[in-house]
Amino acid sequence: NIQQARAHLALATAYAELGNIDKAIVINEEVLSTNPEAIAALNNLAFLYLKTNDKRAHGYAEKAYRLAPNSYAILDTYGWVLTELGKPEAGLPFLRNALARSANIPEIQYHYSVALHRSGRSQAALRELKKLLATGVGFSEREAAQSLLQKLSTASSAKG
Repeated sequence: NIQQARAHLALATAYAELGNIDKAIVINEEVLSTNPEAIAALNNLAFLYLKTNDKRAHGYAEKAYRLAPNSYAILDTYGWVLTELGKPEAGLPFLRNALARSANIPEIQYHYSVALHRSGRSQAALRELKKLLATGVGFSEREAAQSLLQKLSTASSAKG
């Protein structure tokens, strides 16, 4: 039942936000057990598995992308999974596409900046991070973004 699945996904999201990743994974897996093509559960599991260094992250992200190739959330997760698994060049097009579709969601801007940096495009990453952090918007990865900006700014100053 669709409403039950939505309720379970909302509960799983709440658990994830509270830091109970294991419980969030279990609930998303339960949703998938009754609906193997539940896009939100696939995407959630890809992200959660990535956080727990579970290799299944890639497969779930890829399946979600095949089912919903135009969703900025799916594009972001797939691009971020590729980036975090050491394939930032492969992740960049997905993240660029997600960014274009998302009206500048800060987490996606950060993921794109990281992929740029890890692809050897540190000046472009520096520009993106400056633009992102200049907005003053709070987001879950803001500290990491500030840390990367500092690192890239220091490296850029040393070269200049």
